[in-house]
Amino acid sequence: MRNWSEGDLPAGWTPPACVAWASQHFTLLTALATSFPFEGQADELLMRFGAMSAWRGTRYWSITDHRWETLITDSAAVEASDRERRRADFSLAEMKAGQDLYFVQQDNRSSGAVTYRMRIDDAGPDRIAVTMENVSPVSLFLFTLFEPGDIEATYIAQRLSPTSWGYYSLSAVRENGLMPGSKPASNVNRAAAIYRHVAGVPDDQNPPLAP
Repeated sequence: MRNWSEGDLPAGWTPPACVAWASQHFTLLTALATSFPFEGQADELLMRFGAMSAWRGTRYWSITDHRWETLITDSAAVEASDRERRRADFSLAEMKAGQDLYFVQQDNRSSGAVTYRMRIDDAGPDRIAVTMENVSPVSLFLFTLFEPGDIEATYIAQRLSPTSWGYYSLSAVRENGLMPGSKPASNVNRAAAIYRHVAGVPDDQNPPLAP
């Protein structure tokens, strides 16, 4: 895992094509790379992204509270035409259709649910790639922490062998300067929580990446 803040990357750096959004301005960029044992099919991993209701209760290690906390307190798929209307989890056919999918989530720090757009960049038998970004603001009380598009992430899982998969995530935040900046260690633990959910690893099975 690694964090980069503004100015850490050399002039002229460009991201790989699979995360083209990373060429935009960001305040903090967080990468996580690992592998995990898995003998199932790619579709099963893809559906761990699409089963939005199953994200409820996902936990992470809070460096502020020094304990495991619930990261995602609410999560649901919503209709693309009416993002206020909740619906059943996405089907595999929808995940593979190449259309934008929308969902709402609320975490333990924001003041309300946030709407996100999800795009499936790859859904092959040996590789999946999913990109998400917020399409509504993230607020804390009366303050807007992030405007639409200020939170973006790409998640990639690729088969390494019949019994193991590699995992890579790259996420970025762009802060508006009205509130204190993000804590890099917290972003690492949040990225680890998402990995554990996708890989099927119990939230608190391993020590936190950033204690």
